[in-house]
Amino acid sequence: MPVVAYNALVLRPPFSGVEKSVVELARALARRGAYDYRLLLPPACGAAAAGVDWPRLPVPSWSSGRAGRIGFELTLLPGCLRHAGIDLLHAPAYVAPPRLPCPLVLSLYDLHVYTHPRFCTAANRIHYRARLPGSIRRAAAILVPSRATRDALAARFPGAEARAHVIPLGVAPAYFEPGTPAALAAVRARYRLPARYLLFVGDPAPRKNLDGIRQAWQALRREHADLHLVRVGAGTLPPTLLAEGVHQTGYIDEADLPAVYALAEALVFPSFDEGFGLPVLEAMAAGCPVACAGGAAAEFAGEAVRYCDPDQPGSIADALRPLLDDAPFRARLVARGRQQAAAFTWDASAAATEAVYAQVLD
Repeated sequence: MPVVAYNALVLRPPFSGVEKSVVELARALARRGAYDYRLLLPPACGAAAAGVDWPRLPVPSWSSGRAGRIGFELTLLPGCLRHAGIDLLHAPAYVAPPRLPCPLVLSLYDLHVYTHPRFCTAANRIHYRARLPGSIRRAAAILVPSRATRDALAARFPGAEARAHVIPLGVAPAYFEPGTPAALAAVRARYRLPARYLLFVGDPAPRKNLDGIRQAWQALRREHADLHLVRVGAGTLPPTLLAEGVHQTGYIDEADLPAVYALAEALVFPSFDEGFGLPVLEAMAAGCPVACAGGAAAEFAGEAVRYCDPDQPGSIADALRPLLDDAPFRARLVARGRQQAAAFTWDASAAATEAVYAQVLD
């Protein structure tokens, strides 16, 4: 049986959407057990990969931070893979080192540093523009979550298009069963959630369009005085986005997130750019109606969400309004969303990923 190394060194709580995708795919691959896997995980980070019972390759203690991880990957990782007899490396978080002793499967979720560099930090622009071209060139196969990301890849790296495979992300089964009334009430109390709220899940990065969300919410609050705005995620909002009625829960336990979606009036997700848009899929599964920008999300959401122009706060408010005002319409959209989300599972993502492994190893 071929030996596959899965590089999860990027995992450090609190998880972003990319890190959640890395660990959920690993769990699904572990359930299948089609290959002899080895795991690369940061030191003292075993809890982050619960459910992934693979032998771990040795990683030095000094690689726990970002700089140490990059240094380890660029210098010692190729030798580590060679010594372990690895037949294939899956790098599920954008980049991989040169001089690998085995074929590479690379996962790319977006190309923000090229398509929307103004939304990226200077450190990320420098790092990924330095490492992405070589990683893409060396990859035997490139996994992307959407046709939108594949098209961005082809536009910037035309030679990579033939090696790109579109494999959508998935949603965990727990999202389809967000909890009993008592469990929902407990989550509401734990995070002090208001009775009625619009929900945003994500970091406060500029591309997430939090100012547009704030303006749309304020417009709707003139019609719904009891409507609050809740942001879930690490980091804090800048003072310009704080107001009476805006709540920040911080990073919350993954087990509680389905309930937070289910309790919301709607998810508002008008990002300027997304490679997939995982919160949209999670909200659909949890029975939370969604207003979001088009792009990659339209590929899996179809007609199960309301779309808006992220450049126009009025358009965001208009997309949300029937979700607040028209109960029968809201119920139909919720049912459609849950049905649509059921087609996107991590097990399906894992099966498609292993099909690519087989193609590369053939």
